[in-house]
Amino acid sequence: MYQNVEGSAEERQAPARDIARRTDCARGAGRQRKETSVGRAQRAHDHQRRHYQERFRKRLARAMTLLLDTHVWIWAQESPEKFGRRARALLEDVSNSVSISAIAALEIARLVFLRRIQLAEPASAWVAESVRSLGAQSLDVTQQIAAEAYELPGNFHKDPVDRVLVATARLHNLTLLTADDLILRYPHVKTLRASA
Repeated sequence: MYQNVEGSAEERQAPARDIARRTDCARGAGRQRKETSVGRAQRAHDHQRRHYQERFRKRLARAMTLLLDTHVWIWAQESPEKFGRRARALLEDVSNSVSISAIAALEIARLVFLRRIQLAEPASAWVAESVRSLGAQSLDVTQQIAAEAYELPGNFHKDPVDRVLVATARLHNLTLLTADDLILRYPHVKTLRASA
């Protein structure tokens, strides 16, 4: 009896269909693996971005604007070794900003004039160079600050420069960096010990 060893057309097409299915499955698995890999990379990127955004927000929340007392200003330029570790770190942290009152410049000029301190250059040049090197903002003594200086709450000593500095810090919401115990003990202004 004659026997068709090649089989029917449908039977001959079956292996081809199997190969096609296996190829499609392999391609699908490859695409899935690729999409999974891309997805993992995207999720990792998003997580890292959120991490850095959170760190940036926390850094901004911790950022301080410091007002330098007169002697602290001089330390920053002439005797940085007098600063405590925390004060030095705050001054070196670029996320913090530094402000200087015009009254402190007046006091430095007065101390030079009275020969209480010696600088390597005239007070005017020293002040200008120091403000530039510290990247500091110079704050004027406004009429409001002048009035506030003698309307401070509670008890405070009579020194007019200290009163203006405290009034400036209060009205501008600054942290006064000082080593003056009389100012540090005053509870109505934010302060930080420079030598701590």
